[in-house]
Amino acid sequence: MIRLCWQPRSAAYWVFVVGVLVGAVELVWRLSGQLSYTADGVAAALPIVLVAAALVAGVIVAMNVSQARVPAAAVMALLWGAVAATGIAMQTNGLAGQAIDNVLNDPAAAIWGASIAGPIDEETIKALGVLLLLVLFRSEITRPLQGFTLGAFVGLGFQVVENLTYASTYALKDAQSNVGGAVLVAAIRAVTGFQSHWVYTGVYAVGLTVLLHRGRRSAEAAMGIALSCGAVAYLLHFWWNAPGPDAPLVTLLLVVVKCAVTVVVAATLWGLMLTDQRNWLRAKVADPAALALAPADEIAALPTAALRRNAVRYIGYRFGPAYADIARARQRWLLREFTRRA
Repeated sequence: MIRLCWQPRSAAYWVFVVGVLVGAVELVWRLSGQLSYTADGVAAALPIVLVAAALVAGVIVAMNVSQARVPAAAVMALLWGAVAATGIAMQTNGLAGQAIDNVLNDPAAAIWGASIAGPIDEETIKALGVLLLLVLFRSEITRPLQGFTLGAFVGLGFQVVENLTYASTYALKDAQSNVGGAVLVAAIRAVTGFQSHWVYTGVYAVGLTVLLHRGRRSAEAAMGIALSCGAVAYLLHFWWNAPGPDAPLVTLLLVVVKCAVTVVVAATLWGLMLTDQRNWLRAKVADPAALALAPADEIAALPTAALRRNAVRYIGYRFGPAYADIARARQRWLLREFTRRA
């Protein structure tokens, strides 16, 4: 059973609540009228959006091999991304766009305004939600892998609502059918969205997690990682929003390249997080205090997935499948305990 965080004495809790309420009001005010005209199109696009989101959610969960998952944090992350971040971004994007027009005072502002304003506003608002949740769950979310998961769920919530708003907008633009326009744009964004907001915010969240739980890193190193992760998130989002040439084939090729680069960034970061997790676990199991939790042989099998699998197979071979299941459950429990006691 998921129990949402209840911390009325925490300022971060009330900032979170107010952000969600403001975002909800903004969403209702801006979209209620439009949705009344495009309800059939949005209803047709909804299954596409939700199936794509479910697939991405599965990838996010699978990437967190720490086994120390916090379901309540994931639900609140989705809530911030879907309601607070999208609603507030709708307001700030408009204001930022006007400011860019006034500063540039050039036709290029209309082309580049979204590329500049969107990443700054949206990534900052999403990162604020991540920071609030890291504070609220500071004793449970301590590792970069966990932080990535948290940020990815914030981004996924944002992605789902953004896709639905695009479906509604393009339903109105399709002269033939609301349903046709909504389904087409939902399908396109489902195909390209496998590397979208959830990656940007996940990368940003890794830096924030390291900053709050730097372990043996120096303050300067932790700050450097946080700034680097934030910069990568802004740049990836900016590049995705940047306008392309008028040639359709070149535009398609550019989209493929952008998707590939984002996937490479995510895969590289995941590899670095896995290495960090292994090194951290090796240090934890070498600590004599670890023997208070389990026997030495059981502790020694924890640092890598391969060691854990081999230990479970050996126990299954010697004692049977039931004991292998117990050993696997014990490993998950030990990983969670090490993370909570970090």
